[in-house]
This record gives sequence, structure tokens and C-alpha cells, in this order.
Amino acid sequence: MTDPKDHAMAPGVLVLGAAGSGKSAYAEQLCVGSARTLRAGSLYLATMPSGGEDARRRIERHRKLREGKGFETLELPQLLFGTDEGMLLQAQGAAVLLECVGTLVANELFAEEGEVSDRKCSEMDDARLRAVLGDAAWREWLRAASTMDRRCASCLKRCLAGIASWLEAAGEMVLVSNDVFADDGVYDKETLAYRAVLGAANRVLARRCARVVEVVCGIPMAVKGGLG
Repeated sequence: MTDPKDHAMAPGVLVLGAAGSGKSAYAEQLCVGSARTLRAGSLYLATMPSGGEDARRRIERHRKLREGKGFETLELPQLLFGTDEGMLLQAQGAAVLLECVGTLVANELFAEEGEVSDRKCSEMDDARLRAVLGDAAWREWLRAASTMDRRCASCLKRCLAGIASWLEAAGEMVLVSNDVFADDGVYDKETLAYRAVLGAANRVLARRCARVVEVVCGIPMAVKGGLG
């Protein structure tokens, strides 16, 4: 991992939206523009596991969306588990798109026993994670973790540490995340755990990122920092 003192870390843009809102297309547009401004390459961090027909259809749709836009795709269902130093060196100064935080949370929370390890979290100690997130996001992480059981808090920290390692390296980073909180349905325990971790991740990242944009019916609306 890079030293946060070595260069200015990615300001970060968090793009939120419901399924089918157009958030992915907008995030890709932002990332392409950032790559052009930075005069650098662009990396696409794909978190969707390839198993199952529905997943394969969604992956193919996203591949067509970014076709010809200059992205190099890295398949990383679990950022901490899959990211290596070579990838982070490749991201130095580049525009990086993470698609998406919601899937990353699900992958970390519901992985088979033995697949998920907290080992790599120790490589980014609390002082380093705080330096990357900033004080406001760090306080939000502590507040969220204090309300969760150990499993959910560990999952949240793994997700944030994985994202932070890329924020540390990238010239700019665009993070796509899901808005699944518009209804008040009755959910089982596992779904409630997922919603709790994803909601906390969104809040922490909203504090960390310089800009937050919500996409509704294909229309981007600035929540924080303007549309750029």
C-alpha cells in the first residue's frame, strides 16, 4: 500500500441510486472524464461474483455499458482478499471505479465460512485507516460499529479498509452504491444485517468523499459538493 503522505489521496465521488436508476452509466461517465483530466488510465473494480445465470446477465450488461471506454477490469469480489500491491501500483494516479459497494458488502457478509479473513485488516492499522478516511468519516465508522454485533462490525471494517487502500492509491475514485432503503418492509435477520452494514458504509463514505451524487431516473442530483 502507498503512504498517504506520498501524494494527495483521491477526493472520491460516491454515486448512489436504486436498481435501474442509471447510476452505473453516470459513474462510468464521471470516471472517463476523470481519466481524461488526469491524463491517466482507468480501472474498473468489479465486485459481482460470476456464479449463477442472473449474475452472468448483469455482468454482461455492465461489460457492454463500458465497452470502448478504456477501462481495464479487475475482478475483485472481496477487495481485501483479492487486491495485491501490483494492482495498487497500477492505480497510482489513475481513475478508479468501484462497482459496487452494495455487492462488496454482500460478498463479505455472506461468504462461506473460511473464505473471509480479517488478516489483511491488520495491514492497515487504525491510524492509517483514520488518515485515509478523515476524522468525520472515522467518527461515523466508530459510531456505526458501536451499534453492531462483532460480525457486522468486522464486515464493515473489511469493506472500508479495502476501499481505503484504493482511495490511497488512485488519482480519483468513483464509488457506486445501492439505495435499498426506500421501503419499510419486514426483513429476516440476515437481510437486516446487510442493510445495517450497507447503510453504515454509505454514511462513512459520504463523509469521506468530496462529492456525493444521487441518480434518480437517470438524472444526477448533487447531495454534497456539486456535480463537478
